[in-house]
Amino acid sequence: MIALMAFLIALADTPIRVVFFGDLMMAGMDALQSVKKDSIYPFRGTFPLIKSADIAIANLECPFGMHGTRVEDKEFTFLASPKLLSYAKSAGFDGFGLANNHIMDFGPEGLEQTITILDSLGIKHCGAGGDISEARQPMVFHVRGKKIAVLAYSNTFPKSYWANSKRPGTAFGRAKFVRADIAKLRDTVDFIVVFFHWGTERLDTPKTYQKSLAHIAIDSGADLVIGSHPHVVQGFELYHGKPIFYSLGNYAFRSATNSASGMALMAEIYTDSTVYEIIPLEVRYSRARYSPYPDTTGKLLQELKALSFSPFDVDGDVGRVVVKN
Repeated sequence: MIALMAFLIALADTPIRVVFFGDLMMAGMDALQSVKKDSIYPFRGTFPLIKSADIAIANLECPFGMHGTRVEDKEFTFLASPKLLSYAKSAGFDGFGLANNHIMDFGPEGLEQTITILDSLGIKHCGAGGDISEARQPMVFHVRGKKIAVLAYSNTFPKSYWANSKRPGTAFGRAKFVRADIAKLRDTVDFIVVFFHWGTERLDTPKTYQKSLAHIAIDSGADLVIGSHPHVVQGFELYHGKPIFYSLGNYAFRSATNSASGMALMAEIYTDSTVYEIIPLEVRYSRARYSPYPDTTGKLLQELKALSFSPFDVDGDVGRVVVKN
C-alpha cells in the first residue's frame, strides 16, 4: 500500500510535456536524396525533443494530396505528397495546426485530402475545416487524466482562405471567435493553448493587432499563446502571469533566405505551475539542410532577449520561464 501511494504521488508530480514548433513546410521534401534514404531525416535533429514529449505539435504549412486545382493569382502555392505525413507520424508528431496562408493552396479538395490523411494516421488537427464551425474546433489531448486543448487561427491573407458558414477554409482570428471558443473550453479542459498564424514575414516584432489578440486570448482564459508565419522568431511577453511567444519562426522549411530563424518551445505542465524551455534551432536551409537542430551558440537567445517585452532566464543553451497555473 505504501509503495502504491508513493507511486501515485510520483505520478501526480510528473509533468505533461508538450513541445511546439513553428512552420513545417513539407512540399518537395520527398524529392531530396537525404529524405529518400532516411524518412525521418527532417526530424533527426529535433528527434530527442519530440520523443521526450507527451505531445508534439507544429503548424502544417501546406496541403497534402495527389491531385487538386491550384488556386490562381497566388505567387507561391504548395502541395505535398501524402506519404510525408506518415513520416511525421513516425517521428512522433501528435497534432498540427492547419490555420495558415497555404493550407488552401489547392482549394477545398486539397484541404479535404489533408484532413482525410491526418485522420487515417490518427494525427489530430485544428484551425481549418469544411466550414467555420469545423475550423474553430479545438484539438484535445488526454494525458494522464488531464486535457490539453489547442485552438488555431489564421490572420494571414488571402481572405478567400478564411472559412465561413458555407465555405471551407481556415479559422480567422476574429476577437469574438477567440473569446467564445476559449469560454466554451475553459471549464472542460485543464490547459488551453492558442496558436495564431499572424504578423509580417521577416518582421521580428509583433504588429499592434498581434498584441491585442494575444491579450484578448489571455484575458479570455488561455494559458499559453504562441504564433508563427514571420519566418523569424519574435519576442516573449508575460501578460497577467501568462506567456506569449509571438513567433516560433520556422521549423523544417526549405527557403533560400539566410535570415530565417526558429525555436522549439517545451512546456512542462505541473499541477501548480508550468515550466517553459525555449530551445533555439538552426533552421536556415544553408546550414540545416531541412533538418533543424538545436543552436548552441547562444546568439539567438540573446537576440530573443533583446526583442522580448518581459525578461526570461537563460540556463546554458536554453531559455526558461516559470509561471503559476
